[in-house]
Amino acid sequence: MADSTYRRNQIVGFRAASDFTNKLDVFCQRLGRNRSQVSRYALQTLMRSIWNSPEGLERLRNEIF
Repeated sequence: MADSTYRRNQIVGFRAASDFTNKLDVFCQRLGRNRSQVSRYALQTLMRSIWNSPEGLERLRNEIF
């Protein structure tokens, strides 16, 4: 991967049901933050908590599937 491409901000997206996006919007309003800020924080916090934890990775894998 080219160095300049690697350092640029990237768009990350996923499909979500309308009930999820509605709840996310309400949550973001309560926090006074936008979707991007809340999503980045949540994902970074999750990744930090399980990054070096085989048990955490396995637990997450089981909860997702």
